[in-house]
Amino acid sequence: MKTRRYRYGTARFESFHRAIGHGYEVGLNFRGRPLFLGNFVHAPEAAKYYALLNKQIRAFARRFPGNGRTPAPWYRKMLADYIYSGYYAYLKPLIPAHGRMFRRALVTDMRKWRKQKRISVRRGAEPLYLRAA
Repeated sequence: MKTRRYRYGTARFESFHRAIGHGYEVGLNFRGRPLFLGNFVHAPEAAKYYALLNKQIRAFARRFPGNGRTPAPWYRKMLADYIYSGYYAYLKPLIPAHGRMFRRALVTDMRKWRKQKRISVRRGAEPLYLRAA
């Protein structure tokens, strides 16, 4: 698990990257409560987004400096919305790429299935059908 802590006035934030089950989580906590949480299946994508998340946090603090009169709950919500917009912008090009990969795998599997079907018909095997038990 990787963590990075940020201090912004009296507020303390912590970004993290950790393995969860068969996937990975990247997120941002404020006082133990999550402001942002993103899930990934592949480790390189999660690691790359973790680096991007830390850049986003620093950029947000430079672009939108708060002061003592800024309402903290509103500022935290604005930070979370800013990070989520970057998260979905990061995911947008990745989703079609994964879809293409699975479509190609399905085409390959369909070719193998058709070949097996021809072989089994020539050998006289009875086809199996799904039936309710």
